[in-house]
Amino acid sequence: GAVAACMSEPELYDIWRKEVKLVEKYLSPKKYFLLIDEIRSGGTCQVCSERNISMAQILGDCVKKAFRIIRNVNAGAEILSWSDMFDPNHNAHANYCLAGDLTGSWNYIPDDLIIVCWYYTKRNESLKFFSSLGFRTIGAAYYNGDNLENPQGWLRALDKTKGAIGIMYTTWRGKYELLAPFGDMVMEN
Repeated sequence: GAVAACMSEPELYDIWRKEVKLVEKYLSPKKYFLLIDEIRSGGTCQVCSERNISMAQILGDCVKKAFRIIRNVNAGAEILSWSDMFDPNHNAHANYCLAGDLTGSWNYIPDDLIIVCWYYTKRNESLKFFSSLGFRTIGAAYYNGDNLENPQGWLRALDKTKGAIGIMYTTWRGKYELLAPFGDMVMEN
């Protein structure tokens, strides 16, 4: 049910400025999570094409702007984003996006963005990649399984990763039966 917004349209950032101020006013969060993931249609409009820059640069510019908007309102906020659009082991490569190549997108994002890796099968490669660039990482574990095998794999990978700072219980179906055992497992680790 989501509707894509153009990352090159200036009005988008005007809207975000207003929204972030409201979030800060009413919630004052310590962390903001940028829902930058699975972007397939970015860069396809006239506004984007007239910029004459790569899709990786358009995406990076969008993230930097969102990052600055948040930091202008809350200088101490930690800012997180999904990993896939900045991960060459995942979606940051040629032929993922309709309008071009996302290779190198990781070069255009802020150094203190916290990267939330979620591709279980590539967790070791992804964590190692972002760690080698100096990013802090979090593992997005669980994904509606019937046991804690997935989070256990994440914990093993995170233990070997410099800059790994946490693990997140991730469900898209509102399935919380394993949340308490997940918390116990994390606390024991």
